[in-house]
Amino acid sequence: MWKRDYEQKAHDALKFIKTTIDESVETSGEMVNFYNQLKNGVLLCKLVNALKRGTCTIPETRFASPREGELIKLAIIGMEQLGVTGLFQKDDLVEMKNLTKWLTAICTLQENKN
Repeated sequence: MWKRDYEQKAHDALKFIKTTIDESVETSGEMVNFYNQLKNGVLLCKLVNALKRGTCTIPETRFASPREGELIKLAIIGMEQLGVTGLFQKDDLVEMKNLTKWLTAICTLQENKN
């Protein structure tokens, strides 16, 4: 049962991102898809920028792993500026350790927006 709950929340979180940034995003609630959509930090930065303009600078190139980590750090800073603090760390996403913390953070952004 809990897996289905997380999959629904992941689907809702990705749908929120898709709607907010007005771009195509695969919204399957499987946690592997959730990870794949967020792992390079681009969607997170676009989401934060849509909620608070100019927070993350995203170059128009493919990213190497260290750059991806930098984008995730920028997204964390932006989320903190939007009132979502202390819930997650970069390594939770980069190392796929605790995706539920990121899921909670995105859901909190959605609640704060509404």
